[in-house]
Amino acid sequence: MLVWFSKGDDMRARKMFLMMSALVLIASACGDDAVADWSTTAPPGSAAAASLDGGRWFVVGGSLDGVALVPPQGRTPTLAVDGARASGSTGCNTFEGRITVAPAGGVSITGLAVTEIGCEPDVMAFEAGLIGVLERIDRFASDADTLTLSDAAGTAELDLSAVAPVVPASLAGSWSLTGLASGPSIASVLAGTAPSLVIDLDAGAIRGNGGCNDFGGRLAVNGNRLAVTEMVNTEIGCEQGIMRQESDYLFTLSNAAFWQIDGSSLTIATADGRAAVFAPGS
Repeated sequence: MLVWFSKGDDMRARKMFLMMSALVLIASACGDDAVADWSTTAPPGSAAAASLDGGRWFVVGGSLDGVALVPPQGRTPTLAVDGARASGSTGCNTFEGRITVAPAGGVSITGLAVTEIGCEPDVMAFEAGLIGVLERIDRFASDADTLTLSDAAGTAELDLSAVAPVVPASLAGSWSLTGLASGPSIASVLAGTAPSLVIDLDAGAIRGNGGCNDFGGRLAVNGNRLAVTEMVNTEIGCEQGIMRQESDYLFTLSNAAFWQIDGSSLTIATADGRAAVFAPGS
């Protein structure tokens, strides 16, 4: 099952990924939510109302003003529609608002109310983006398993799945960088260097070596999407070519948006088409 991608730069990443292999997404069954006794605002029996009313979805990604929205590690944001009521979880707080659905695929959510529990900064940042998207949406597209909410200007989008995405355990562990790409071709790493990456899903963190300096950062993964934040690295000086390779590598990780595993190869890519390719490490 493929999860919808957002417009613009995300489409370039999608094309690159489709050339390499199909995206990986393992799903588990979703739970249920309380049903509100409100009537839909769409005409009775309309296709638009039927495709949303009674639905329960998991947020798997999105974007707001060009910034990717990736649910933080260990958090499961949701959206449910019961008649004219839209409700769910941001991964920290719960929210509720009134949803209006039009037969031609129009939709809006108004009067959003959110609880005020405090969570970690990255969780709260994601929550702000999620609510920001919900306040802007004016259209939707859906099928049996996926739902995309967006605005006409293309500045806000939310991608949802009817089943909960699960991160395969194979993503975790040690990886060795084998190549970097900023277009259709992949450049092999320089001889004598051994850039590495260690992914710790339980801690929501990455660490490794860029070929000269050590680095570390926080990691959020949801389905085939990921985001690296709070990257730090040592500042040892090495030969110019090695430093250029390291800079490209760390830039790709810092701006990562998608990942896939094809056989034993891991690819981490940015929304604008840069990619880092890895083989299993020791």
